[in-house]
Amino acid sequence: MFLLFSLFCFYLVVSGFSQYNNFFADLDYFKEYEQLKASQYLNYEQYGSYGFRIMTKPPALSIFFSSYNFINLESTVNTKEIVNVVSPLKGGEFFKTFVSHQDFSGFLYIFGSFLMLYFGFSTFKGNDSFRLRKNMKNTITSVLFRGIAASVFFLGVMAVSWMLAVILGVKFSTGDLCLFGVYSLYSILFLYFFFVLGVLIAFIKSFSGYSFIFAALIWLLLVIIIPEIHKLAIKRSSFSLDRNEFINTLKLEGLFEFETKAREYAATLGPTDDIREKLRGFVSEHYKTTYDQNKGIEHDLELSVDRLMKIIDHQAILCPTIFYSHLSRELSGKGGVGYRSFLQHILDLKDSFFEFYMTRRYDSNAAKMDMFIQSDDQIFSLESMLPVTIIAGFLGLVLYLLVIGALSIFTIWLRLKIEPMEGVPVISVKDLQKGKFYFYYCKNPEQREKIIQHTQSISNSAV
Repeated sequence: MFLLFSLFCFYLVVSGFSQYNNFFADLDYFKEYEQLKASQYLNYEQYGSYGFRIMTKPPALSIFFSSYNFINLESTVNTKEIVNVVSPLKGGEFFKTFVSHQDFSGFLYIFGSFLMLYFGFSTFKGNDSFRLRKNMKNTITSVLFRGIAASVFFLGVMAVSWMLAVILGVKFSTGDLCLFGVYSLYSILFLYFFFVLGVLIAFIKSFSGYSFIFAALIWLLLVIIIPEIHKLAIKRSSFSLDRNEFINTLKLEGLFEFETKAREYAATLGPTDDIREKLRGFVSEHYKTTYDQNKGIEHDLELSVDRLMKIIDHQAILCPTIFYSHLSRELSGKGGVGYRSFLQHILDLKDSFFEFYMTRRYDSNAAKMDMFIQSDDQIFSLESMLPVTIIAGFLGLVLYLLVIGALSIFTIWLRLKIEPMEGVPVISVKDLQKGKFYFYYCKNPEQREKIIQHTQSISNSAV
């Protein structure tokens, strides 16, 4: 089982590397197409109308979180006052898009947590195995060592997966190593949480035959049901965001009003008037009125996105499973931090491109067109980032771990009080006939004699 788990993790790393490489294959085609399109522009009016595209480059760490590469994050920059970020998705749809756990991090999330729950649950093979520990110290030591051994295995899988990615040719930076270290630490604590939870459920349910079914239901609630409810809550919260179409309509209304005034004014100009100089005055007026209004609309969009991101960040702290997915998405570069940085980059580019367009179209008499941006600059490199609530997320997980651990210790102490103490075996003749206890105590002559005496006393009293 350990070998199969490791091999599948390594396969997912190779799969993530393949998807990461596909970007560079598409990148050459993207640059070639953008250069061809730019060479076809005859004047600045065409350049302003059609503009250029900005493509996002995934970070190196995305090979461990490759499921999020299916979220297509790109934009078109032009002078049409259109905000078109995340194509083909529209506005708030970015926050309604969730991916399946079909990558390295998702495999650890689903199967790693379930295995650790099982390891914790099966630490003691029933009441008889529990009795062998005889005291609190031995029992807790057994739990700790088994949990640490399982955690070391998962930590080893992460380390080998990192080295495999390096061997494949992925160039990680020192910052990437630090971020992966933070992710690994959270993952180990996350998995250990399920181990302790398994121990607690085993003791609460008294090692009964159906107790693991109960444990599996708890796992299903924490890993699947609660995160799905959270996704529905995010979708509901995203309805508060204005769709891009509505925002663009507001901006175009102001722009249409300004252009109508410009046409009416141009109709009053005589043939001897300096039309270029007059229109330059309208451009100045546009900067002071319509352009500022549209910038205000864009600023409101940024604020509404920030508010939604803060809601998502703080909601994720409430449950370790939600925060694990939140952390994975941020490290993939396609999380809230990446989206906000890309949106800000696009809005800044629109400002600079509009100024370039107005200056070249109305002030420049150059025969040859200048390009605002080169093809290499049309690539926006996303960065793996930690959530802004990473410390709170760690503290929340540690708090859950301490609470579950304290409940487990209390339950173990209570069971040790209930279970028979060493030297006072409680056993029936039927159990002895089954050989249930003989295997454990036959090597201890003193215990064997006590069992025999106790059994004889039960037989005599029955007579």
